Amino acid sequence: MRSAIFRSQAIPVTQPIGTFYITAMDSDTLSSIARADVRRFEQSGTAVEDYIGIQRKLDPDRRKKIGDYVNETDATFPTSVVIAVPNDRCLEFDETSGVLTFFSIDGEGEDNIARADIASILDGQHRLAGLAAGEKVMDLAVTVFPSIDIAEQAYIFATVNLAQTKVNPSLALDLLAYARSRSPERTCHDVAVALNATTGSPFFETIKRLGSKTPGVEGETLSQATFVRSLLPYISREPRRDREDLRRGIRVPAVRTRAEFEKTPLRNYFVTEQDGQISDIIWDYFDAVRARWDVAWDNPETGQIIKRTNGFRAFMNVFGMAFLALNGSDLHKPSVQDYLNIWKFSNLRDEDFNREMFLPGTSGERLLTSRLQSTVQIFLTKKRAG
Repeated sequence: MRSAIFRSQAIPVTQPIGTFYITAMDSDTLSSIARADVRRFEQSGTAVEDYIGIQRKLDPDRRKKIGDYVNETDATFPTSVVIAVPNDRCLEFDETSGVLTFFSIDGEGEDNIARADIASILDGQHRLAGLAAGEKVMDLAVTVFPSIDIAEQAYIFATVNLAQTKVNPSLALDLLAYARSRSPERTCHDVAVALNATTGSPFFETIKRLGSKTPGVEGETLSQATFVRSLLPYISREPRRDREDLRRGIRVPAVRTRAEFEKTPLRNYFVTEQDGQISDIIWDYFDAVRARWDVAWDNPETGQIIKRTNGFRAFMNVFGMAFLALNGSDLHKPSVQDYLNIWKFSNLRDEDFNREMFLPGTSGERLLTSRLQSTVQIFLTKKRAG
């Protein structure tokens, strides 16, 4: 269940990266919903530094100086604190009223997002820390990037800070390289962008780059962050480790056993840099969904969920099961017809993909996932019976 935490008037700003929002928020509220994803280094047994997070360490001296400054009579912070809201369900912009609303989510596991975890600070952590040190509450300009993955967070942090002397240029350049380097997240990001940009794709002009609609484009129903998070587990179970190994020039391991393959069936395509094959596989899988439930897929009404978060996530939850049921492998990519041979056993109708049948939130997603899993199981039973 979503709970509204904060509402404010906001201005949407559209640039090549997508649409973000500029608003105002008092420092106490901002501190309560946003945390700094600090880039810290931990020494391992081999004295190799591990990359964690994207921010630099908090400087105690700088924090104290800001804490002293905020109590001066003419203290001011005219530049924006930049934050990212990774989960598209935690942010909503009403175009009619111009109101931006932040939400916490009461759920289970990864679907539970507490107030303190709604956003990450990309720039401005020292300002917030200094205000807290000076026991001062002040309105701040805030730039909000919605539904943004870690690669883009790193890129924004690096580009915002590269020209600033207060930030170590090595850190900014390192992060800029990281954002552009090969990683599981980067591959999922590129797959999403490719499927959204290619005519004929089941997701052509369907994926919102930063969680908000692109001006002049109708039918964007799915956030890029949702797409990336849903695809990522099929490529890597340890994305941070893969990311760091690749950054250091270390070859990441392929899957070799059946058990490993069942957990990450698309991993070897990633390891061998065949990202185009991953795009093709996801394209074919959802082409079959589109063909089986074409009326629901093309229905633009708000209440239709097949091409929205719950519908997409449910079909992605079942993707691995369907892929394996069709003997999918590095050498065999199931065709659209192969997947249709599974979906023909489903008793779901086009009109069933609505919010009344599958409620918003995790309960609706779980129910649809269960229905789809049952369909794949029926297919497997028929297949084994010959």
